[in-house]
Amino acid sequence: MAQQIIGIGTTANDGTGDPLRNGFNKTNDNFTELYGGDGVINQRDSSILKLWTGSQAQYDALTPEADTVYFII
Repeated sequence: MAQQIIGIGTTANDGTGDPLRNGFNKTNDNFTELYGGDGVINQRDSSILKLWTGSQAQYDALTPEADTVYFII
């Protein structure tokens, strides 16, 4: 499934965006795809989403991989 974008309308309260229920359904679908329904980030995504557990100095010295997002914990 491709990412589902939530329509937010042109201006606040103009009635052109997704209704609240539809917006949250899209949110849930996007997270279900990301986590594969089992609470674990899909293997295909793990190459671009990485948890960093090292020290700040180690992170600062890191040469980031292309197209990779690091989550520092």
